[in-house]
Amino acid sequence: MQKFLADTDRLLRGGYTRPEDLRAGHISMPTQALVIGGLVMGCIYGVFMGLYGATRPDTSTFLQLLATTLKVPLLFLLTLGITFPSLYVFSSLAGGRLRFEQTLRLLLAAVAINLALLASLGPVVGFFTLSAQSYPFMIVLNVILFAFSGL
Repeated sequence: MQKFLADTDRLLRGGYTRPEDLRAGHISMPTQALVIGGLVMGCIYGVFMGLYGATRPDTSTFLQLLATTLKVPLLFLLTLGITFPSLYVFSSLAGGRLRFEQTLRLLLAAVAINLALLASLGPVVGFFTLSAQSYPFMIVLNVILFAFSGL
């Protein structure tokens, strides 16, 4: 767990994506750590997102919580899996120096950073889940937080 947190901290501080390393075509963070980190951080945000459905007396269900816990990380990782081939080809055509595996690591790093930011905003969603009654507000809040973390 301590290594996971140290790797995440190093990623967030740019330790794995320094410009000189990218120019040389090296990204040293292991792919497995990026995937596991993305899954964990996505699940953290998914739990907070699913709390709204799980805490409402009329719709309280564990399945809603489970669905959003799995949905958030899978949304990002499956989207990357679908779009990666074309992103790699466009990168190569544009003169990118990164090979297949390094390009995958760079994109996984971007996903992991995005999910780390979302996970850090999870308590905000949890706070509004417990204090707000409006489902449309919660939808807009989640859309805004996803857009913010994407930027």
